[in-house]
Amino acid sequence: MFNEIAKSSLMKKIIIIGEGKEVDELIEIIKQNPQLGYLFLKQIKQVKKIKKEILKLKPDVIIVAQNEKNNENITDSLYQLLPLGISVFNFPNFYSQITKKIPVSIIGKAWFLENLIESEKGVYEKIKRFYDIALALIIGIITLPFYPIIILLILSTSKGNPFYIQIRVGKQEKIFKLIKFRTMVQDAEKEGAQWTKKNDPRITKIGSFLRKTRIDELPQIFNVLKGDLSFIGPRPERPEFIEKLKQEIPHYQLRHIVKPGLTGLAQIKQPFGTASIKDSTEKLQYDLYYIKNRSFALDFDILAKTIMIILKRQGR
Repeated sequence: MFNEIAKSSLMKKIIIIGEGKEVDELIEIIKQNPQLGYLFLKQIKQVKKIKKEILKLKPDVIIVAQNEKNNENITDSLYQLLPLGISVFNFPNFYSQITKKIPVSIIGKAWFLENLIESEKGVYEKIKRFYDIALALIIGIITLPFYPIIILLILSTSKGNPFYIQIRVGKQEKIFKLIKFRTMVQDAEKEGAQWTKKNDPRITKIGSFLRKTRIDELPQIFNVLKGDLSFIGPRPERPEFIEKLKQEIPHYQLRHIVKPGLTGLAQIKQPFGTASIKDSTEKLQYDLYYIKNRSFALDFDILAKTIMIILKRQGR
């Protein structure tokens, strides 16, 4: 009992002004994750007596939802309360800080103009390219002797070319040819391009193992050396799907600001995601968070967690 009281007294008390799907999601995350250090007090939907409500609840933090940020009554009330030491946060920024996602459905073009400042990433991108080449050469030299064995295993379960070349969309929407070890039966897409499904019958037995261990992606080292890919970044999508995704998902084209990667934040957050518009929207939110906040520390964290995911899959 004492520990609970002491713990709650150290937590920052939080109020959220506004409503919406993302607001409900954030409230649930805060409630279920006390380790974040926040104690949810109340969601305020009626803003007429907002000052009185805040003075009664005495929060440490107030989050203002996007649909309420231009409300003069709220702005004036919060301004008057600043001397009380209450921290006021813009909802999209606080949401992304907690969830590692950018809420694409509630932000507009102005948010991206203010937050995606690419001129600050020039030195980082140059150094990252150097590390990409060095790491690709090391991995390539170590793994190349195993290629004949992998090729024989692929051919033992299905006939055809052991490599699979697929058109993908890269940085600034430039088209490139992605190379992988083939994990599906030959002519798996003779009826047209389609997303991979859970327990997809087109995947061969050895192909399932190659996917589980990410061995199928080893040939993409050559894409890294060519400059088509980086080790860390949004996974490149196929042009057949991109046109549909642009129409269905707000701001989807912005994921092409940076070079795509072998693995990314979306892959460690949703390693077993299904292919759908909903899934693609979720992944885009992680991709945009990465683009805005990318750094060597974040890259290392993603790489380390990717390795852990691969090791866990092998242990199953």
